[in-house]
Amino acid sequence: MAADARLERKRGLLGLQALLPEAPVPGHGYLPFSRANQAWARGEIHPPSVLCRELPEPYVDERGREDNTPSVTISTQLLDYELQALLEYIRLTRARDASLLASCEDDKSLNHRQRSIIARALRESTAQFRIRHHRTLHRVAYATARADLLELVDKGYLVCERRNRAFVFVPSATLQEHFR
Repeated sequence: MAADARLERKRGLLGLQALLPEAPVPGHGYLPFSRANQAWARGEIHPPSVLCRELPEPYVDERGREDNTPSVTISTQLLDYELQALLEYIRLTRARDASLLASCEDDKSLNHRQRSIIARALRESTAQFRIRHHRTLHRVAYATARADLLELVDKGYLVCERRNRAFVFVPSATLQEHFR
C-alpha cells in the first residue's frame, strides 16, 4: 500500500512537471490530486475533462511490457483539472479582494497609511499591527501612528488588545462586512 502511495505521488509530481515546467515541484504538493483521483473513480469527473470514465486494461506487447499511456494521460488530465480549479479560485479571490480594496479607496476619511493597514488586514485575517512597526514603516511620529490605529479601532475595522505592555491591533471579526 505504501509503495502504491509513493508511486501515485511520483506520477502526480511528474505530471505537474509536464504541466508547469518552470515551477518548483515541491510547491505542487498543495494540489489535491488524490481528491480529483477519487472524484474521477466515483464518476464525478468525466469526459471531456478526462479521457474516459474508467481506466482500460493496459496494453501488453509480445514481450510482456505494459503500456500505461491511458493511466498517465488520465493522471495528467486530473492534475490539469485541479490546476484549473485552483486558478479559478485565485481569480475569484483576486476579484473579491480588488472589490474590497476599491470600496476602501472610496472612504476619503482614511489616509494612505490606514488604507495599507486595511488592505493587509483584508488579505490576512490573522494580521497583527503594532504602533512601533507602523511608526517605523511609515516614518511618522508615535502619536501619528497611534492615532492612525486607534481611529481604525473607532471605525470598527480593528480591535485593540493589550499584550504584556504593548498594544496589538488585529482585524475585527466584521472587517469584511464593512467593505461589501
